[in-house]
Amino acid sequence: MSTDLHPLLSALNYALAGGDFEYILEHAADDIRWEIVGVMVIEGKDALAEAFEVFAHSETRGMELRSIFASQDEGVVHGTMRVATASGEERSYAFCDVYRFTRVDSTTPLLLNLTSYIVMPQAGALAELLGEGSSTGDD
Repeated sequence: MSTDLHPLLSALNYALAGGDFEYILEHAADDIRWEIVGVMVIEGKDALAEAFEVFAHSETRGMELRSIFASQDEGVVHGTMRVATASGEERSYAFCDVYRFTRVDSTTPLLLNLTSYIVMPQAGALAELLGEGSSTGDD
């Protein structure tokens, strides 16, 4: 018997946004691995709890879950978030979280692996990537 992961995926994202780190830890395997691509890798439940102490210094001001996809033991959540940093500055970003679960039994999933892709907009980044605004001298 499998469990629909959609409600759990949504709840985990809202728990992270709302600072309910205990909820996440309750649903995490002891050997959890969380990679925030290009930023950090957190391995183990104790290290995750320590990381949450650092995350507690930011405040979520809004989150929109745009899509949630799930199979038996994997899921993907895509959305946007607005946060206030420790200095009070507001930042917006898009994210895509890829979840993999292990099962304690046929109905109890525990988060085993989380890979987070975070995109923070930078002024002019797309124009620079596309080469817009650069002069070739041929005009």
